Amino acid sequence: MKRILVSGASGIVGYGVLRSLRKSGEDLFLVGTSIHDDSVAPAFCDVFESAPPTSEAGYINWLEATIRQHRIDMLIPGIEIDMYTWVEHVPEIEREGAMPLLNVPELIGLCKDKWEFHQRLKEDGMRCAIDSSLEQNFEALKEKFGLPFLLKPRRGFGSRASSGWMVWKLSRSTSRR
Repeated sequence: MKRILVSGASGIVGYGVLRSLRKSGEDLFLVGTSIHDDSVAPAFCDVFESAPPTSEAGYINWLEATIRQHRIDMLIPGIEIDMYTWVEHVPEIEREGAMPLLNVPELIGLCKDKWEFHQRLKEDGMRCAIDSSLEQNFEALKEKFGLPFLLKPRRGFGSRASSGWMVWKLSRSTSRR
């Protein structure tokens, strides 16, 4: 039996992953974690663990203890902050006998800044790069993109910006993605 921990289990990605794993038909023991105790997450896992915020100083110690307690084989991040934190602590996680399901550190680092990632997509000739701008003037943005357009934080997650904003052009094809 594989034992899998999914973080952010109270969010749509986290409980979606748990639900999909449960429906896989595999023999799995699922542990869901979240900072929110009042969620639907317990319905999708065998054990629900209340987690401290990932940004707290003792989070990695808590994670290591949870891995040991439930003999976790694999960790799947359901929220961005866990992915960004876990990639910095892979040796500690692996030392506990678990494997974090993460992409390569270079790509995770690049994706922390949506504008840098957008620029890389353009450099690589990717047609999926949506017309974007760092312009701050509303009238200039309206002239360039028309209305409506979408503001996204360059860095941050959960609609919380940590540095600057970028603007994406909205079109029929963009809004259907």
